[in-house]
Amino acid sequence: PSAAALAWRDVLAQACLERNWDFVVHQRGGAIPSGTPDRSLLVVAWLDEVGELEDASRAVQLSPPQEALAAFRAVGNINDQDALYGTSLRLAAAWELSERGAPTSWSDDPEIVLAGLGRVAGPVIQTTPDADSADHPLSMFERGARAGVRATRWKPDIFLYPDARPSEGPIGSFPLLGRRRLLLNGPNIFLPAGTWSFVAEISIDPPGKTELLIEWGHGYDVASLLTPIEAAGKYEVSLVKKWDAFQPADFRISLMIPALDGEICFHGGTLTRRDDI
Repeated sequence: PSAAALAWRDVLAQACLERNWDFVVHQRGGAIPSGTPDRSLLVVAWLDEVGELEDASRAVQLSPPQEALAAFRAVGNINDQDALYGTSLRLAAAWELSERGAPTSWSDDPEIVLAGLGRVAGPVIQTTPDADSADHPLSMFERGARAGVRATRWKPDIFLYPDARPSEGPIGSFPLLGRRRLLLNGPNIFLPAGTWSFVAEISIDPPGKTELLIEWGHGYDVASLLTPIEAAGKYEVSLVKKWDAFQPADFRISLMIPALDGEICFHGGTLTRRDDI
């Protein structure tokens, strides 16, 4: 997704018309496109929505993540969690294909070069400087040599707290009182294949001895830590997990011993790519 996506479609469609190619925009749920005999076919699609095409070469067009997020939100009335999920799915799919060697351009490049079709001048668009990329949850997809070249801070407000009760503290702060249960999880933001670490910070005032199960990964494929906690204080936990393909990231903390009292506050954490491990 990008602010220039529709304009790019127009110039690519015109280039195909001039060079005797077929042109198709693939929509979600549609049949896999097929061209006419003895003619080349250009398919434009979001990369998570089209299956494998026989004898196809693929090219990727990336866009700054905040621009992609705004473009995705403009498609419909969706909440912040769904917008981050949908945008990160498309960014992670594109970054992963790019890292595997697919020709890659950016949405504000002056031209694009596609196998067989050749060089196509881009649309004339009004560009704006990239927004501050240091402090948003998709900053690992900012321009760089590869996804994850910078550390990304995930704040407590993009996580989910399924059983949180009112607290006078900040977002991520709530009583421990209650049964064994999932305390928090999220942010369900997609990451491309690679090894990713998440360093989380929590403050806890346990009712005597308690025990937390901390997990990092996706679905049942997680790195986990089962840790007893007996003293109040601020703790830092670091978990590392390898993603074999683009999947949503889920950091989870569960209370494993029922509590009659106590407080916990999740301060968020830092995501870093660790392919050196």
